[in-house]
Amino acid sequence: MPPKVLIIGLGSIGRRHVQNLRALGVNDIFAFRSRGAAARPLEPGEQVLTVPTLEAGLARKPDIVFVTNPTAFHLATARAAVRAGAHVFIEKPISHTPNGVEEFLSEAAAAGRHVFVGFNFRFHPTIRIARERLLAGAIGRPVSARFAIGEYLPDWHPWEDYRTSYSARAELGGGVLLTQIHDIDLLNWFFGLPREVTASLGTCGELGVDVEDVAALICNYERLIAEVHLDYLEKPARRCFTIIGTGGKMEWTQQDGTLRIWRHGASEPEEHRAPLGFERNDMFLAEAAHVLAVLRGEESSLISGDAGRDALKIAAAAKRASAERRICPLVAGEREHNPFDLTGRVAIVTGATGLLGREYADELSRAGATVVATDLSQGRCVELAASLSAATGGKVIGLAADITNSEEVDRLVAETERRFGRIDILVNNAAMNPVPGLAIFEKSFAPFEEYPRELWERELAVNVTGPFLLCQRVGALMARQGRGSIINISSTYGNVAPDHRIYGPGKYKSVGYAVTKSAVLNLTRYLAAYWGPKGVRVNTLTPGGVGAGQDPDFRRQYADRTMLGRMAEKNEYRGAILYLASDASSYMTGANLIVDGGWTAW
Repeated sequence: MPPKVLIIGLGSIGRRHVQNLRALGVNDIFAFRSRGAAARPLEPGEQVLTVPTLEAGLARKPDIVFVTNPTAFHLATARAAVRAGAHVFIEKPISHTPNGVEEFLSEAAAAGRHVFVGFNFRFHPTIRIARERLLAGAIGRPVSARFAIGEYLPDWHPWEDYRTSYSARAELGGGVLLTQIHDIDLLNWFFGLPREVTASLGTCGELGVDVEDVAALICNYERLIAEVHLDYLEKPARRCFTIIGTGGKMEWTQQDGTLRIWRHGASEPEEHRAPLGFERNDMFLAEAAHVLAVLRGEESSLISGDAGRDALKIAAAAKRASAERRICPLVAGEREHNPFDLTGRVAIVTGATGLLGREYADELSRAGATVVATDLSQGRCVELAASLSAATGGKVIGLAADITNSEEVDRLVAETERRFGRIDILVNNAAMNPVPGLAIFEKSFAPFEEYPRELWERELAVNVTGPFLLCQRVGALMARQGRGSIINISSTYGNVAPDHRIYGPGKYKSVGYAVTKSAVLNLTRYLAAYWGPKGVRVNTLTPGGVGAGQDPDFRRQYADRTMLGRMAEKNEYRGAILYLASDASSYMTGANLIVDGGWTAW
């Protein structure tokens, strides 16, 4: 059944949404117009039932509220909608200030409500091709990018005095930086959040407005410099971008909708044109169709509240940089640069529902990363994601996958990339590790001569083939991005032989576990050498034994063999995983970080 829709604001974009929703079969639409009779009359295709107040509209129990009023009112309106039980679609930008945005998104997530932000250019067919080709490495590693939009403000809405529009008024959240935030969003969609921003904003024209009409940003990434130019002054209008890579360049222009890709050594560019008959409204129509599909559970959101938050972070850093005449780190705080900060990064943690996997996922989320928690059970992954999101205030999603199955690994990586556009961190934590005292592992402690082949092959599959498949897929993506951190989890028994005496008479540590964890060390070294020139770091974390759930006699014997005289607590590897995932270890690759209480240092 089509949703019931409340639209707040019937300016030009609100009217467009009415028409597009109707074209998609949504007819139960009603609206609140704050200007009432003073507003521009509705055309025949725009007529809807109007309500006298926002409260009256929410009392009609809409399924989704489209927030299309002036920018300064977005957040308050959206918050009221979520508290009334509705999903929300917020026209860009998500707000005029970052204040309260994170809290609002957390509130919506806790309520199970979708938040969409109107970034319609993500639905332009040749922009989508540009991003796909960029991630596929069509021009090598990106090193420079320029995004530009210039459009003469008085020409936007000829039927009204542009000086009264929200775009031209500071108190309504206007100014070219926020009004044309689409291009900042494209920067973020293509490359993620920059490390730092500098900018100049000014009122340079003669429009008679109290907001900036020109904005020039420089956004610094680890191995990429990007420029964004926005203005209210250029005639005729122009929107375009150019991305230069180590193996070529790509150019896109809105005026003809054409993407051209020049590759080193090629005599002619690769050309992609918008479909015949393509019109600007087709982006908005595709965007609305996508929102409806997400509400039906058929698609995952491409225009989530997180995208709106991140674009606004860049814009806010640009405002601060211009006002203070300095380079601004994207995340303000007491320190200019926190090397452990993972804001804007995307991590996959395998074996996430296990004892240590949960700790790793929790720590990365608290450091600011978006975390994809994966394990065999979808139910347990979703439950873990909800628990960690509530505990950390971050974004954690659960996606099940059997890491020994190449098709499931492909789906996991593709879905992560589709949702978030990148993968910055991979923690290969999933493992088959027989634990003493559990009946299901009884045969795992048999003498070597009697060790079952099926257990040997299963341990090889989980502990070696799984990391191999994930490194193959994720590492290639990281190499195209020009950066990434892969952390392979080994074991004390990957470094030294097991002390079989602590397992009890007639029992021996699994040969499969010891051999496979040793293999992980050389997989790490091989990949560190292979991907080092492309900015991908690969390291091993070797944790010692954790006491939780262990047989008391085993725990005592194990503790006697460590310098600290005890087994580890489950939370004592958080610092190590954050160190390896973050810029704090930026010059570290091919290494094995051993955290075992001194077991191997005797």
